Amino acid sequence: MKDVRPYSEHQIREACFVTNELLGAEVLVSAVELGRRLGVNEGTVYARERQGELFSVLSLPSASARGFPLFQALPAIRGAILSDVLALLVDRDGNFLGGPAAHTFFCAPIYELAFLTPVELLVGAITGKSESADALSRKPRIDRQWRVKNAAKVFSDVCSA
Repeated sequence: MKDVRPYSEHQIREACFVTNELLGAEVLVSAVELGRRLGVNEGTVYARERQGELFSVLSLPSASARGFPLFQALPAIRGAILSDVLALLVDRDGNFLGGPAAHTFFCAPIYELAFLTPVELLVGAITGKSESADALSRKPRIDRQWRVKNAAKVFSDVCSA
């Protein structure tokens, strides 16, 4: 198994904040708002979530309200690459790990991605974090997508261990 470094809750929150700054928008949005950004209606957003093409998490302060991470609407993330990565975020029995795990995966800096988050790498944001991170973020989109998919496999293996 590859060397996977654990991250503290603080590091994950910090990574999500940096990623959200990259987006220039709030962390979670309603199905209506995500649908508006994707050019579909609320029902289609929920249908795509059931089909494994989108994901949501419970949003605070209401533990019953669901929010959709806005980065799912970014052109570099929406569509096939998002569906492909979500399909890899499964346990040993093939069950989806869930929205919180997917959100953590997309927002946390990952060792194999030169400590970039998958969102940063998919968008191709050159962050100035390190020379290796900058070089990786300049790779062709197909290469960046391949690396994120491999990282998703490692993440799933660790979560299922």
